[in-house]
Amino acid sequence: YEQQRIIRINDINGPHAEPYELTAFSALAEQHAHDCQHNLEMGWIVAAVTELHSKKRLLPEDQLESFFDCIATLMSDQLRKLLLSTLTDFQKLFEDDIGGEGSRGVNFSGFVIRLNAKETEVVFEPDFSTFQSTLLKIIDEFFATVSEMPRCESKLEGFSSGGKEQY
Repeated sequence: YEQQRIIRINDINGPHAEPYELTAFSALAEQHAHDCQHNLEMGWIVAAVTELHSKKRLLPEDQLESFFDCIATLMSDQLRKLLLSTLTDFQKLFEDDIGGEGSRGVNFSGFVIRLNAKETEVVFEPDFSTFQSTLLKIIDEFFATVSEMPRCESKLEGFSSGGKEQY
């Protein structure tokens, strides 16, 4: 899972050659975050729970909580690295030349921005504040993806996680 990212930059740059509508880009990022969360819960967490279940009986009962706290610390660190790698990739998406071949060879086609006349002024749609709030919402979705992961011991039968349900 080391190469896992919350948003798949290659999918964003892949078959979609046209600039994105902001709402379509937001929906795609949200779908990627949902897919990543599902993949982590059904793959990474399940694999960890299976492994822990086989090792749980090897520890004395009075050390189980400390053992699971250590595992939680390691897995929290892995989730933090996933988030930081995702944020770095997301940032680099916007640093490359829009529509050009950037230093990483990425071709991001950008966004559709319309110039409209409204009464006596010309305005951009979507406006800057809409872009800002949408991109911040996407980043919040990244944080939610990793912060809502259940702790492994909360999935183990016969073990109380002591109210520690998430990383």
